[in-house]
Amino acid sequence: MQLAQQDSCHNNSRDSSHKPTDKRSINAITSSQSTSNKQHQQYQPEAALSPRDAFYADSECIELADAAGRVSAELLCPYPPGVPVLFPGEVITAGVIEQLQDTLAQGGAVTGAHDSSLKTVLVVAGSS
Repeated sequence: MQLAQQDSCHNNSRDSSHKPTDKRSINAITSSQSTSNKQHQQYQPEAALSPRDAFYADSECIELADAAGRVSAELLCPYPPGVPVLFPGEVITAGVIEQLQDTLAQGGAVTGAHDSSLKTVLVVAGSS
């Protein structure tokens, strides 16, 4: 498992399989997300570090499922709608993880992530 995790952490290629192909796909995803996103609209991020400090801090690659409570070292922006849900320096919550997974499950994409499949994310080393 360690080797597979390491490979996904160092793979800089972008996987385009999650990107919508036409306007109808985008509209279908946006429409199906409108109900599920209402629960995420109340999200108030907790900034543990400045975005600059978090971006340049030592980071580690971990499984997304294990990221709740850790400090993000990358910007994560689900598309649609194309609005970032997590900036470097913010604490990752279970709600954010759920929203990102919902976006991918419905055919959307998450930009800004080093791993476009979101199996892994970068977090500030030693954050908890």
